[in-house]
Parts: sequence; C-alpha cells; structure tokens
Amino acid sequence: MKIILSPTKKMKYNHDDFGPLTTPKYLDKAKKLYEYMQGLSVEELQEQLKCNASIAKKTYQMYRIDFHHQVSMALTSFDGLVFQYMKPDLFDEQEMAYIHKYLLILSGMYGYVRPSDGIGFYRLDLENCIEYPLYEYWKDLALDFKDEVIINLASKEYSLLFEGCRMIHIHFVSEVNGNYITKATLAKMARGSMVRYMAKHQITNVEELKKFQDLQYQYSEALSDDKNYYFIRKAQ
Repeated sequence: MKIILSPTKKMKYNHDDFGPLTTPKYLDKAKKLYEYMQGLSVEELQEQLKCNASIAKKTYQMYRIDFHHQVSMALTSFDGLVFQYMKPDLFDEQEMAYIHKYLLILSGMYGYVRPSDGIGFYRLDLENCIEYPLYEYWKDLALDFKDEVIINLASKEYSLLFEGCRMIHIHFVSEVNGNYITKATLAKMARGSMVRYMAKHQITNVEELKKFQDLQYQYSEALSDDKNYYFIRKAQ
C-alpha cells in the first residue's frame, strides 16, 4: 500500500528536519528539468507557468540557485493546506515511521519523493513544460508500484502519473441542495487530516479508512464502490 499526495506551489525551507535526508530516486532526471528551467527567461517562465509577472520574476531568481544547493525534507518543504492539516511536526516516532513507509508526494520536478527525501525549491506544474512534456517524461512511474494498492489523495492532475496502478480514489464532497460537490478548500484540509488519521491508527487495511470522521465528513456506503470511497459533509 502507498498513499499519494499532490505537492503545493508554496514551499518553505525547514532546517528542523526529522533525521537524515535521503536522495530522491529520480534525482538525475530532476536535474535535467531544473537545468531546462534555469535556461528560461522571465517572459518564458511567465508563459509556461501561466503566472503573473511578479511570480515569474521571483521564480527566475529562484532558478539562479544551483540545483540542490540548499535542500530540506520533502515532508516539511510544502506549505499548503493538505500539509498544514497533516501536521507532520506533531507526529510521534511511530507515526513518523508509518509516514516514511507509506507516503509518496508527487512532483512535476522529481516524479515523486518520499517524505525523507531532500529537495530544493522549485516551481513546475505538470501541464506547463513545453520542451519536456511531463506526463510523457514521467510515464513509467507507475511501474515502480505495479504490485501496490494506491490510496489516492492527490489531485486529478497529479494522480494521472499513477494511471494503471490499482487505486482507491478518495472523494470529499459536500451536500448542497441535494447535490454533491467538491469544495476545494475543505477537500484539501480533509486530505491532510486523513493522512494524519492513517498514521495515528497505523492503517494498512483499506477497509479501516471508512471509519474516518473529521471536518464533519462521513463515509457514504451508497456513493462508494471498491475503487472510489466517498466521504460526505452534510448540509448545515
């Protein structure tokens, strides 16, 4: 079993890591991508990343740093809602061991990283790299986990990297006027909370996921099947 998460655009250096850093499996391929991004002008970065001029300038300066000049632990390098609600800084030793064993963080730059992998700052979206079409570049990632059950807590954009794997897709939806919709902010919070729940309870049997209840989400037997687990947040 593996759990997959999307990365976040917002990153941070964390110097209070939880032990020695490991090396990303596809570091050589990541280095090629990084060098390509270093060669882009501010205008080219703005076009490829589909961002504003201010972000493009900051990204240009970020890519002036030598690759892996400064690295920090992948688990604590991302700063979005998913990771905030996972609260990795509060993991005890047993929970951290679980996370190191089961969690993978997907990445346009690295393909995927383990929680303990040392990574540098980058900004690279899967759909915004012209010279290196990234879905093609990372097309063989799924082969690493062909015998695993994948708990998919990643966005659709990133989970496509693992297409072909045996996946259980987790959906967090809200009931609104009799319809079920995904509220992005709440769903991100719930994804992080579910990872924390799995670590706390040391879950290895996927059936145990159905007991998850947080942020007013509850498992729905009626909406779910063996490949899709739905958690509903009832209308208030």
